[in-house]
Amino acid sequence: MGASGWQYVVPYDPRVRAVVLELQQKVFDEHDYYWPDQEHGWPATMRELFAQESFKESGTHSILDIIEVIRPDAPDEWGTLRHLDAEETARFFGTPTPSVAEFESGVARLRQSGSPGGRWGGYAVELYEDGVRSHFGIWGISGD
Repeated sequence: MGASGWQYVVPYDPRVRAVVLELQQKVFDEHDYYWPDQEHGWPATMRELFAQESFKESGTHSILDIIEVIRPDAPDEWGTLRHLDAEETARFFGTPTPSVAEFESGVARLRQSGSPGGRWGGYAVELYEDGVRSHFGIWGISGD
């Protein structure tokens, strides 16, 4: 199947880990992820999902493949989501305070250029409306 890119825009909360956990629960509850055995039913819990061999082999092609939120200065690793700092945000989106529209066009541009990072990881960026933090943009690539 190959890896898949995914992205989400969610309301801002300064607790990025809490944002990711809430988003993961929403994606899980709505079955908004790749599951190869849908005809036999979806996992009842995230714990059940994570225990499945197919999850370990091919992932879910979604935010569910993120297992750890890391600091902006930490190196990208498998299964991590890194909150971008202001410098990286400006470099990737042309401004340290991108809007939702700038995030969406910026992610499309980044996907074409292959930057940043690689597979099985993601990033979070604070998004702004009228100069005020309003959302998080979250994106990444995962799955096999």
